[in-house]
Amino acid sequence: MAALQSCLSETDTVIMSTLVFAGASQFAALDLWGEQVSLIPLVLTVFAINARYLLMGATLYPWLKQLPPAKRYATMVVASDANWALSMRALNNDKPGLGLLLGGGLALWSFWIVGTWIGVFFGNFISTPEAFGECGILVAALVRQV
Repeated sequence: MAALQSCLSETDTVIMSTLVFAGASQFAALDLWGEQVSLIPLVLTVFAINARYLLMGATLYPWLKQLPPAKRYATMVVASDANWALSMRALNNDKPGLGLLLGGGLALWSFWIVGTWIGVFFGNFISTPEAFGECGILVAALVRQV
């Protein structure tokens, strides 16, 4: 919704959600978006918001170091707070946790993209939000702002 309000097309919105798997970063980038996008502040802002991933990667390094660099970085691309926490719990209990990190990350990322796609292309089909209760009214109000 925020991307569409920032004049991104439906396709661009889905592409952004596919490439930027971090909600706070998307909102920050959209706040800086405009006619002339200044790339350096945009990159620095997104980096600062996502700096916690450096710490998350550092905590996982004892287990990730066994992987070749390409697999190591590919696994961290889909890292999020949820799958990191599950992986750390498993790994600290001497259980396999890298599958949780990669598999959980791929699952979350996939649902992230599908959810964006559904919202962008089908969000306006809720014509009677009252049928869904207060939550439906809120969702419809947000969608109508687009």
